[in-house]
Amino acid sequence: MPPGAPNAGLSEEQRVYLWEVEHRGLVLAKVGFGPIAGALRRAEEPVLRAMLAADFEGRVPESSRVRPAGGGTIRVVRHQEGERPSKAMDGEAFLAKLLEYRKPFGSNRPQVKLSLMGLAPEFRERMEGPWVGTALLRMWGETAPGQPAEVALHVRYRLLRPDGDTYDAGGWLSRFEVLHGQMVMAAHPLFREVAAARGLAPEWYHDNWKVPGAKPLSNTGGAFLCDYNRDGCVDILITDTNGYTFFQGQPDGRFVDVTSAVGVPSTAPLSEMTHTVAAVADLDGDGWEDLIIGDQIYGNRDGRAFERIPSGRTNLRHLTSASGVIPGDYDRDGKIDLYVTRGGASTSASWLDGKSGSRNTNQLWHNEGNWQFRDVTQTSGTAGGSRSVFTALWLDADDDGWPDLYVPNEFGNGTLLVNRGNGTFRDVSLCEGPCDFGTMGATACDFDNDGRIDLYAANMYSKAGSRIIGNLWPGTYPDEVMAKMRRFVTGSQLHRNLGGLKFEQVGPKFGVASVGWAYGPAAADFDNDGWPDLVATAGYISQDRDKPDG
Repeated sequence: MPPGAPNAGLSEEQRVYLWEVEHRGLVLAKVGFGPIAGALRRAEEPVLRAMLAADFEGRVPESSRVRPAGGGTIRVVRHQEGERPSKAMDGEAFLAKLLEYRKPFGSNRPQVKLSLMGLAPEFRERMEGPWVGTALLRMWGETAPGQPAEVALHVRYRLLRPDGDTYDAGGWLSRFEVLHGQMVMAAHPLFREVAAARGLAPEWYHDNWKVPGAKPLSNTGGAFLCDYNRDGCVDILITDTNGYTFFQGQPDGRFVDVTSAVGVPSTAPLSEMTHTVAAVADLDGDGWEDLIIGDQIYGNRDGRAFERIPSGRTNLRHLTSASGVIPGDYDRDGKIDLYVTRGGASTSASWLDGKSGSRNTNQLWHNEGNWQFRDVTQTSGTAGGSRSVFTALWLDADDDGWPDLYVPNEFGNGTLLVNRGNGTFRDVSLCEGPCDFGTMGATACDFDNDGRIDLYAANMYSKAGSRIIGNLWPGTYPDEVMAKMRRFVTGSQLHRNLGGLKFEQVGPKFGVASVGWAYGPAAADFDNDGWPDLVATAGYISQDRDKPDG
């Protein structure tokens, strides 16, 4: 951009520059990183050595921490910088260290992928000089039959001018530094796919990848757990574009389709969004869980069946325009209230100002008893501030015994609505500047076991987007606009609760940010070691299974 013309937007020169960086990144990923991954998979040290420059410098963290998990079935080794910087080593010493990471797989050839993260000329005005960047090196497979393992290394590299001729000549990699890494080994798989074997029949439900040529659907339904008959076995309501299914859990872990037998409708939804609206809650306080499906309430009849509550008996309406229904007793009167979330329309302004441009607001419905609800949105202050909201969470963020409400935002920062205990809420920001974007789900847990509930926001992430925004020239846009643009692609965020309604953003620091365009995360102690774990789902814009987003 010419001097003296700040904030004028992208010049033609900068467009060409960004295009050139991305083009060379594609070449590097294919003919540079691809052969590295292949040689590591086959443990071909001579092939790797041929890629190193004569003055190659490598670095590997000297310190490591070993943590057993899951009752000793999982072993985690973390490599990170210690108090002193890691020492430089030549090519031979570095390759020996690098192959140590592969050693646990032995003769079992692991899958290996070296993913391009960052890339730019070391000096922007010298496109023909050295280039630098970051990458993620992953190796995964089995160390022995039935014993999975994975190695993930975050690396920084330096190379000669990245084009095809450079790689053909060899000796193109001048620096490769492992910043931090993690090796995980397990005595057996932590999870195993058993849906079909347990009777859940995944082929019944919509799968974008199995409908070639059709417009992909972003919201295809969900799963809602309950114990409707109080027999101690988990039951499941599954909503889908193809209809609804209610499964009764069995003592042996199987599920039986009892949709018609218990009075749950199985017909296809009335509108595109109806299949996403469902909730499980004891709405009438009789101790049995009731169902909300679309605009309808189904009362639980002593665990035997569900009976639709006629429209004349309930005033709950207009839920088919909602994105979610979140039950909670916000005033602690013993009756379950409902917070209804709504997504907004994407506008050109929404990406920067964080507003959805939609007049549809979230709603808080107070349970009056006898299937009657009162809209207290305005008096309680819970509309959500024109945010586009996919879900919300009830939690006690300040440990005062009153349920607070976290309302995330598709187009920017969410808000924490703190319960005053008198039927009203006040807005509290989790951070001072932009810290979330593209939030398609959230979960809460005390991840560090300090007694305070933390928040995880599933956000948008893109490696290519991070490179492009990271390579914008200084002054292209105002500082406040650049701060908002950077959060477009930063990834998911972990908001650590420090107490006193103060939160620290530690998503990148704890390695839970870059999981693709995330959607619907969950938190639980999956390995029974006493520490909450995260399932950070991704794939919102993936076009096929071999090309995940992010």
